Amino acid sequence: MPKVLTSNFFWLFYTACLVSFAFTLFFGWGLMVGTLFLIFWVFRCTGMEAKLSDRERRLYWLALLFYPPIETSVQWLGRQGMIPNDFNWVNRLEHGCWAAVLSILFLPIISDVWKRLTRWQSLLFVVGFVCLLGNLNEFFEFSTRVQPPIDEARFARFYSDTIYDMMMNLIGSVVGFGIYFAFASKDPKLPLKS
Repeated sequence: MPKVLTSNFFWLFYTACLVSFAFTLFFGWGLMVGTLFLIFWVFRCTGMEAKLSDRERRLYWLALLFYPPIETSVQWLGRQGMIPNDFNWVNRLEHGCWAAVLSILFLPIISDVWKRLTRWQSLLFVVGFVCLLGNLNEFFEFSTRVQPPIDEARFARFYSDTIYDMMMNLIGSVVGFGIYFAFASKDPKLPLKS
């Protein structure tokens, strides 16, 4: 593993830069990125990250290194008008990727659970866990967008966006599960049940 990735200084610098930039885009995105890295620091400071195998940790770090800046760049491009700011395929892709990455970013919590369950039980667990978090986010997002007075066109537009986003949470959670098992199955130290 690259030595720099084991350094708390690197992760502190990376966290501060990315969270600061995310807050310049809009407050909600800054909170999302800040929460993501708060969870990372909780996992790191409590030693939960250290329980991951080397392969799991590499996958976890890859997700942390690449997803937040890529998604923040997409958010920035949307704010600059380079990506249409409507509910299109880019938004669907964002939600699907978010769900896939979320299942990897919670590896310090769920990897032990995955190892004790069969693959089908693990799939149900991951899909349920990611969809629970994703759907809570969607309910919050929907309730903030649809404020009284509610007109039918606005309600219908945000309702359909919420349903599509929930569908992408489901698909993304299955993809995240697949990525983990494809990655973990190459590690002889991980006892994965069939």
